[in-house]
Amino acid sequence: MAAGVNDGIVYLMLFPYLFIGGVGYFIYRMYRKNRKENDDAVSNIEQAS
Repeated sequence: MAAGVNDGIVYLMLFPYLFIGGVGYFIYRMYRKNRKENDDAVSNIEQAS
């Protein structure tokens, strides 16, 4: 029974780090996507000039 309790404690300790890491990844992915779209728009404007 103690092993199960220890596994639960480890899970509870790791969950916030995994959650924050996942949120950070999605924010990074959105930032990278928006930056790529902006870079494409700038290059289209430069080509039109």
